[in-house]
Amino acid sequence: MKTLQSHIASIERQLSANLWLKALLLNVSIALILGIWWEDATWKSVVTGAGTVIIAGALGAFRSQRKKAVQIVHQQAGNLEFSLELLEKRDLNIAEQLQISRILKQIPPKISVWGTGLLPFLAVFGASLLLTFLLPFLANPSQDLEPAIKTSQQVSLVSEDNPKLPILQSAQVQIKSPSYTGIPSKTETNLNIKALKGSLLKWDLTFQNGQDLKVFLVNSLGEKLPFQSHSGEFQLQEQLTGSGIYSIQAFRKDESVFQSEFYTLESVEDLSPVIEPEEKETYKFFFPGNNPKIPLNAQISDDYSVQEVVIVATLARGR
Repeated sequence: MKTLQSHIASIERQLSANLWLKALLLNVSIALILGIWWEDATWKSVVTGAGTVIIAGALGAFRSQRKKAVQIVHQQAGNLEFSLELLEKRDLNIAEQLQISRILKQIPPKISVWGTGLLPFLAVFGASLLLTFLLPFLANPSQDLEPAIKTSQQVSLVSEDNPKLPILQSAQVQIKSPSYTGIPSKTETNLNIKALKGSLLKWDLTFQNGQDLKVFLVNSLGEKLPFQSHSGEFQLQEQLTGSGIYSIQAFRKDESVFQSEFYTLESVEDLSPVIEPEEKETYKFFFPGNNPKIPLNAQISDDYSVQEVVIVATLARGR
């Protein structure tokens, strides 16, 4: 008996939930349509909340759903010959109790009516949602085209009034390594530079529409090194003393008209020569009568070349 009652109670809850969901869908659909002309957000919220309650009441959400639940159980079980009316009786005789037991055996373990009858309400909601988005375009289809036309006109006017902006046409940097290395100078178009510390760097830039330009190399500290203009080319020569980043900036009448991306400067330290003396003793002793000449031999290697070797010795006089 308790199992049957729990089935009916579950169906009642599902029926009530369906009614509330139908009311919500219908009310939101109405609110969406009214919202096209009604711009007050506060009243929209009030109407949406109150309207849902009113529509739910009209659909019967506040009434008992027990009778419908019993009918659904009867439809699902079948061939009960309206025996579910016995549920309304408090005192059952033996025959009626046996009939209730037979009913329990025929009822499915789970009866679900969730979402029943929602399709028409979902269709109304979808139509109102589509109408909300399409109606402004149907009412004024050229509205979104006007800003684009105005923007295009403004850009063309600005381009006609202003001088043409400079364009970096070519850029190269000459790298001259320190003379002791014996490395020949080279020219690269890649402005990301990697060279030995102390190398001499020379930039050569050309600009299209480069009249009246002042060009600077700007380092990571904001310091500006000016380029010199020679026959339409801009040149700068500096010694590489450390690593960092830099960019190229150009000005015309104190107005910035060009700025490049950032490039890297990598200063490579020249490693000291490797000295491997053949003599392993750190100290050498001399006595009167000994040969004062000491032969010293060492293997010296460097990444580039060794031009001069100097011996630094400390002499101590004994007693």
